[in-house]
This record gives sequence, C-alpha cells and structure tokens, in this order.
Amino acid sequence: MNAALLLGNALRTTGGDASADALIAAMEGMEFEGPKGTIYIRPEDHVAMQDMYIVKLLNVDDPEFRYYELVDTTRPDVPLPSARRYAGPLRRPTCWITEWSIVS
Repeated sequence: MNAALLLGNALRTTGGDASADALIAAMEGMEFEGPKGTIYIRPEDHVAMQDMYIVKLLNVDDPEFRYYELVDTTRPDVPLPSARRYAGPLRRPTCWITEWSIVS
C-alpha cells in the first residue's frame, strides 16, 4: 500500500513523468500519509521512515478480534549506511517497509 501511495504521489509531483530521474527527484524527501501514519522517504538512502508498533499478542482465537494489546508506538532512528558500503548516491529509489514489530 505504501509503495503504491509513494508512486502515485511521485507521479502527481512529476506531472506524469515516469522516468527514473524524475521519480527519484520527486521521492527524495517526500512525506505522505499511509495506512500507519506519516511516511518520510529519507533522501540520503531512500529508506522509508515510519512508525513501528510494539504489541503484545493476547488471544488469536478471540471471537471479537481482540488479538493484541498496543504496548508502544515508536519511530526508529535508523542510521545512515556506512560510507565504505555505499561509494555514491543511490540511483534508484529503494524502500524497506516493515509492517509490524511483535513482542510477547
């Protein structure tokens, strides 16, 4: 879902230009609202920064669908990649999106 929203917002920003250079320029630093809240595409490495939910599983057989209890919401501080690993800027947008962090 977030990838589709990111692409749609980027195409609106570029006026429909789907070239790699236009999409990269539009996506770097973009913020948009996804199903879990505000998503930010970090321009330095194209990582999608978003809230993570820490939950405690309660009862997966609950007929009322009360499977979990929210413990905390956090936005991780993901470090930038090492300069030794990435010699230059990325040329294609890459996003790593995770949906849930579960603790029991």
